[in-house]
Amino acid sequence: MIYIYIISAFIMIAALYVQTQQYIRAMIRGIVIEAMLLGILSIYIGIILKEPDFIILGILIVILRGFLISYMLERRIPGIKEIYREKHSGLASSLILSIVFSLVPAFFIYYYIFNILSNIIVFPLIILFLALFLFIFRKSTFAHVMAYIEEENAMILLAIFIIPVPFIIEASVLLDVFAFIIIAFIVIKEKTRHEPMEELRG
Repeated sequence: MIYIYIISAFIMIAALYVQTQQYIRAMIRGIVIEAMLLGILSIYIGIILKEPDFIILGILIVILRGFLISYMLERRIPGIKEIYREKHSGLASSLILSIVFSLVPAFFIYYYIFNILSNIIVFPLIILFLALFLFIFRKSTFAHVMAYIEEENAMILLAIFIIPVPFIIEASVLLDVFAFIIIAFIVIKEKTRHEPMEELRG
């Protein structure tokens, strides 16, 4: 059980890492780390519970979220990928606000709504609110797409702890389809940003 807590904590740390980044490629890598850890967690739970459905879910998460979605996002970064970043002022203040306003409602929901369940559900709740504030505080379409994917990761992590696994697999695949549609029709065909983005040239 301790390993489940540890992996969940690292998923939350990856979500915090995404919050601290202005460079789009670094944000994508943070999302990839989240997806990989989520897939590993699902596979680990499947092994210890001897539930092949969890293993299937983990493999799908790694393939679809860890590789395909991140690959599509990276392909859509314009210019020099390593230095393309979102012009975002007040990063430190927005990060502090995101953390504070993620911790408070997450613990409130846990203690007053889900208090009969394991305290491990605090992790997906915090990630869910971090994704929400990533969507609120960032302006670019890339950041909004990644916030959506992060919200999906949080919901799947929460579902792993409270919902029967066959339903989770179906929901996960459906959410991934939505993610592909969003990337295809928003990132590709619409504007790639809401405000000017910067390229730093050395």
